[in-house]
Amino acid sequence: MAMMILIATLAAVALVAIYCYVYLFRRSQADVPGVPRISGLLPWVGCGLRFVGNPRKFLEDVRKQHGDNFILEMFGTDMFFTFSSKGLEALYKIREADASFTEATRAFLGLKLPGELVQGSMSMFHKRLKKSLLHGYIHEMNSAIEEKLVSLDSKGEFELFAFMRQIVHQVGFRVWLGPETAQSDHLRRFIAAFDALDVEKGFQSLSSLFVTTLSGKYYEKKALKQLQDVLRCVWESQQEIGTSTEEENANFATLHEMYGHLSTEARFHQVAIDVFQFHLASQANMYASLSWMLANVLLHNSCREKVMAEIAAVEKKYGPAYTSSLEALDEMVYIEQVVHESLRISQQSLTLRKVMKPCSFMEHSLPKGLYIATLLSITNNEVGSDEPGTDVFQPGRRSVHQRETDAQYHISTFGHGFHSCPGLKFAMTLSKIVLCLMLAGDHCLKMEPQFSSSIEVPPGSVGAVARSTKPCIVRYTK
Repeated sequence: MAMMILIATLAAVALVAIYCYVYLFRRSQADVPGVPRISGLLPWVGCGLRFVGNPRKFLEDVRKQHGDNFILEMFGTDMFFTFSSKGLEALYKIREADASFTEATRAFLGLKLPGELVQGSMSMFHKRLKKSLLHGYIHEMNSAIEEKLVSLDSKGEFELFAFMRQIVHQVGFRVWLGPETAQSDHLRRFIAAFDALDVEKGFQSLSSLFVTTLSGKYYEKKALKQLQDVLRCVWESQQEIGTSTEEENANFATLHEMYGHLSTEARFHQVAIDVFQFHLASQANMYASLSWMLANVLLHNSCREKVMAEIAAVEKKYGPAYTSSLEALDEMVYIEQVVHESLRISQQSLTLRKVMKPCSFMEHSLPKGLYIATLLSITNNEVGSDEPGTDVFQPGRRSVHQRETDAQYHISTFGHGFHSCPGLKFAMTLSKIVLCLMLAGDHCLKMEPQFSSSIEVPPGSVGAVARSTKPCIVRYTK
């Protein structure tokens, strides 16, 4: 009993300390004159619980009452939300040194991941996505998709998101670790460890992050160790058959060479961190994007006909091996429009910047430590007044591809300016190959969706691309 009283007392003291820090000290530092502040009733928690339940609805309600710019206090953090054209332009144009995308992302991912997984530079990731390397990756993309299609029965059904997830893991494993490992038991173990670390589960349902916090990230730390063990086995297997950094896509060997100065254990640990970051950055939302893309093509006959016509035209020009030609794939402009429009509809990103030093934002002076944010599930549904409604799937929208006026910043699929997604070319290339092979390849499928046009999105989602709350079954015949 005495121990319980002591714990309760310490908890009360801690709450008082948090209250004093957040509401007496930190709050005064983050005041921005002229910008409404919404505090909530509970110390530290602020508006957090209402935000977590349904971020989009809550922000839309606050916006109706307070306008396009306001500050929310949530879980000890102040967030300056902006939805105006001027604010969105300023958000995408602000200098990294003033308000950092990188530091904001680290803080956000740090809610789910162990500290070492959110540190370090992503420069290696950028280097491995260079266009000169993409020619080699195309072969792995084709192989992974073809193998998956060959493995299917002559007819049956699959759950769309799960099916695409398997393809994306296969592609990622081949690209980052080597094609010979994709057929081994290593892949199954890698996926199991990755799933435990994957941030998508946290950001599709923010309430699940409380479990992560209360456990001290126990399961995530355990998964990182399992990932390291899997990658050690992969490396040892490759050493038996011989690998070299001279090979075209020797990403795994390059990492081991780069960390060769470390002890064996430290090297394996650092390689595991980099491989996870590579896979997360390039693949985590890829399968959801592919799922939305294929769903929209299957659900809209006119879209499917245009896609098939574009594929036929490119195949006629470049021959049957057109999916292995980057030049041929680059000509598929309509499919690019399909990808962009699918992302416009499905994007759920909470776009963030962390203010690193006092700076100017629109007409306001922002203090260090404040976060600037917007929610794409709101802004992406504010298309031009002269365009079809936001619930209409229409590839080629002017507002998505417009690049000359401020209106462009209301719609974001792969970001804007300096912070545009470095994996854009990788993602577009994979998207095109998936459609080509599934709709018109040697092992193509005749597919019929068993779901309606309204894919239901989790209400608590702030992940980059929405998942579905219900299974999306596709019935197929080879």
